[in-house]
Amino acid sequence: MDKKQVADLIAQGRYEEALDQAKLLGDHWNLIYQSRVEELTGHFEQALVTAQRSEKTATSDEDHIATAVAKAYACWRLFKFDIGHSVLDTVEPLVSKTVSSNPWSATFYNIRGLLFWKAGQLDSALTDFEYSLNLRRKMNLTSAIGYSLNNLGNTYLKMNDLPHAEQYYTESLRIREKLGHHPALAASQNSFGRLEDQRGNHDQAFEHHHRCLEIWQEVGNTQFIAKAYRFLAINAYYRKSKDRDSYLNQSDQLFTKLENTTDLATNERIKQNW
Repeated sequence: MDKKQVADLIAQGRYEEALDQAKLLGDHWNLIYQSRVEELTGHFEQALVTAQRSEKTATSDEDHIATAVAKAYACWRLFKFDIGHSVLDTVEPLVSKTVSSNPWSATFYNIRGLLFWKAGQLDSALTDFEYSLNLRRKMNLTSAIGYSLNNLGNTYLKMNDLPHAEQYYTESLRIREKLGHHPALAASQNSFGRLEDQRGNHDQAFEHHHRCLEIWQEVGNTQFIAKAYRFLAINAYYRKSKDRDSYLNQSDQLFTKLENTTDLATNERIKQNW
């Protein structure tokens, strides 16, 4: 079992198997992948703590880059953008040394793009997502290419450039359907749901959001089940459906179960805007 195989298990939503196999990679990579799973399952603060622990076991340039990336992913989820950028700045010289051959260098630009994207710095996000996509293509990282394409679609969606958003979402979905990774397929359903909501096609959007929920329920990831309910609630608001509050309450209950105060706060902001 190598790092790529562990990453593939995570991409498939097989988190427990991934963590079992990560233990065979040594202390450092065990912590890196543990942090990644914690981040993907809604335990953001713990993911940051675990990533910080991996600093003590980092020896190679790749180790240090992976630690910074893991910390930055947790910071992105926690809206700690300045800290995330500061962490990435410390390893950028290492990234430039291995940029054409190290998958973690491509991931560096992807997470920096996500930090820019979530902060609304969309031109900077596009630059980093495009660079990460090019690196991933050169390294033939098929699953990661799908995520880069979807991130570009998300950025164009925020820019209200719906034709480009659809183009990238569609290209990403083609890859994801070939791979059959359920978490990525669920993410694509969410993307098309948001696209159709932005177009005003709310009934069509509902079908995508509902399918997203079903896939996440198959995976068993409570964090993303809760997020799927959130998007169903937003869609119900657009459709003027009585299910709006029920969906958001279900989302709240699941985030509360995870003790995920970050996403609970996001849900509260949504309620205040209604």
